[in-house]
This record gives sequence, C-alpha cells and structure tokens, in this order.
Amino acid sequence: MVFGPGGAQANGIPPLAAGQPGPPPQLAIGNVNTLAAGSSATADLRETAPGGPGIPSAYALDLGLPQGSPGTVGFLIASAEDLVGTLVNGATLLFNSATGKFYPAPLPFLFAYNVTGIPTTGTSGGQVRTLSSLTIPAQTQPYLPLVFASVEVAGTVNTKVDLWPG
Repeated sequence: MVFGPGGAQANGIPPLAAGQPGPPPQLAIGNVNTLAAGSSATADLRETAPGGPGIPSAYALDLGLPQGSPGTVGFLIASAEDLVGTLVNGATLLFNSATGKFYPAPLPFLFAYNVTGIPTTGTSGGQVRTLSSLTIPAQTQPYLPLVFASVEVAGTVNTKVDLWPG
C-alpha cells in the first residue's frame, strides 16, 4: 500500500463484495407507562431479537407518556342556569329553542315492545287470521318504528301463506 499527498493506493487487495440488502427490521410497541404530570415524555428503542442472515432483527419501542395536569373543578349540570326542572335517573336533556332552556325528559328512543305470546292457528280455508297485535303508546317525540318479525310455518303440499303487516 502506498500513501501519498493525493491519497493511498493499494495493490493486491481484493475489493469488498457487495452484499444483498437484508429484510427490514420488525418494530413493535413495547411497554407504555404513564408518567407524572409535568415530566418529559420518554422513548426507548430496544432490540428484542438480533436477526441474522435472512432473518430480520426485531425492536420494541417503549414509551413513557406524562399524564395531564389536574383540571379545574367544574359544576354540576343540576345547578346550570339554563336547566328547568329536576333531573331524574334515566332521563336525558332536551333543548327548547323557544325558551333557550334545557328540560329533563324520558329518553325519546330505544323503546322495545314485544309480543308476549303468539297463538297457533289451524287451517283457515282462505280466511285471514291475525297472528298477533301490539299497541305502542304515544311517544313524546317523533319517531320511526323499526319492526322485526319472524314466523314458522308447517304445512302440507300446496300450503300457501301470505304474511303482511296489518
């Protein structure tokens, strides 16, 4: 090897062979810990598997995240100036745009009404038979009913059954 002002020259040393790129490393979320409010967040990348020829190395990212500072004390909805009435368990608040106030009211949705029993019926010779009926009480808000039903029919050849809501 000859060294000079312009660099170095080497004779008789084989060049390094270029290798194929290996598989990309695998990265997973490691431990996530809550730190005290006001502390700095932390991140630590640790090797979980060294990898090797044709085998990817694996790493886990451990995080430490500070919790938020305590917030200011709020107030109870029951003491709000724009609330009219007394709150009751299971109620919701509805806004009246005419008065600009909120009123406690029963939930205006999610009611389920079920038929308690459906009698069996025999052959009717072409007559209309009512399987069941259900009365839904008046609601406090406009609503769109979703009706679900099923029926099991057993008959002989040429049995015809037409089902429709009445």
